[in-house]
Amino acid sequence: MTKRTIWLIIISMGLALLGSILLQMYWIRLTLREQENQFDREVNQALVGVIDEVERRDNRNLEPLADLPPAESQKLITEYMNKGIIERLDGRAGFLFIDSLLKRAVHKLGNRPEYHYGIYSNRDSGFVVVDNFFTVTSLKSSLSRTGIKSGLYYTPYKINIFDRSSQGSGRLFLYLPHRNQIIWKNLIPAAVGSLLFTSLILVCFAYTIYIIQRQKKISDMKNDFINNMTHEFKTPIATISLATDSINNPSIISNQDKVQRFTRIIKQENARMLGQVEKVLQLAQLEKRDLQLKLSEINIHELLQAISENVNLQIKGKKGDLKMNLEAKDPVIEGDLTHISNILYNLLDNANKYSPDSPDIRVATRNIHHGIEISIEDKGIGISRENQKYIFEKFYRVSTGNLHDVKGFGLGLSYVKVMVDAHQGHIQVKSALGKGSNFILYFPKHQNKNL
Repeated sequence: MTKRTIWLIIISMGLALLGSILLQMYWIRLTLREQENQFDREVNQALVGVIDEVERRDNRNLEPLADLPPAESQKLITEYMNKGIIERLDGRAGFLFIDSLLKRAVHKLGNRPEYHYGIYSNRDSGFVVVDNFFTVTSLKSSLSRTGIKSGLYYTPYKINIFDRSSQGSGRLFLYLPHRNQIIWKNLIPAAVGSLLFTSLILVCFAYTIYIIQRQKKISDMKNDFINNMTHEFKTPIATISLATDSINNPSIISNQDKVQRFTRIIKQENARMLGQVEKVLQLAQLEKRDLQLKLSEINIHELLQAISENVNLQIKGKKGDLKMNLEAKDPVIEGDLTHISNILYNLLDNANKYSPDSPDIRVATRNIHHGIEISIEDKGIGISRENQKYIFEKFYRVSTGNLHDVKGFGLGLSYVKVMVDAHQGHIQVKSALGKGSNFILYFPKHQNKNL
């Protein structure tokens, strides 16, 4: 899969996800608007019911006047209707009656029954009752826009009390401070569900992108491995082929010394290929955790001295320098001699290989935390911060384009990491591009057999 295809997939999935989120937001907003309209209708119907009860009560007060002679009856009814709204409501008993009706109506709307109400007098041009208390506040006054009165001033819920043509008419204002919470109560399950599913889709989307990128990286690493393996095997195969052809040459086959020389070359190159195959097989075993360490006491200083003699020949050949600063007072640890030797040889060999001009390598030891720390530092090409995250992964090699001047399968550091972990130790790298690298190993003195 090409990088362009990956980006097309990511962009397509991103657009689809964005469209899904926007569509959900649209439907939630549409549902919210419908819930608000429905709630407003229910509140207004409740207010109509309250006023119907108030007017029925008012009509009962007018019934005795209707039985009087017509002239007297009409006069008394007119006087009654021109009374103040408080008198017409029958004083405190009247607005307490309204309050009881409102309490019952509001309670049906939701589980947050808090409310405030105000009775506005058209004749007095202001509130005469607010929450069961007498008051005198003009609707135009700045006082009507503070505290509870502010809510009453801006509330959309209001209804006329009595006929507006009479002086005893007014309006009933209802303020619900928890209106939004009541409306959202029915939407919360759907909104939370939508948020959870959207979050799940986002997580899956991010994970899918991560997997795609990782698979692309693994694919590139495998391709690099195949290319490196081809180059690693090409030289010994060519050498073996050339040596075989030379032995078959009539002028050489009769010369015993030359035949032995070419057979040695064939054997060496064959051993070289076998060693590379063994590395791959060994890593496969390590991945299956099919590993049995042959533990024995190892003197790290003696081992470093022995390995350095072999590596130092290569370093001297490049006119380099290897210095040892072995300060650990107790250099003996418990470990597998073969694997510990391979770990140290791999790191010293890398320090030499990745120091193109006159290698300058420093090896140091010291005792810390009931164990030994080994530092192998070079002044070579170094490793970028980005590549440091992956150098211990199998088959990973720092990209150098099509150059294969530094041989290898990308298995060395992976093997080192696995074997250090198997010895209950740890490894870290400090490096800067162009300034060299420092690999720091730690091995405990004794292995915990219970782990």
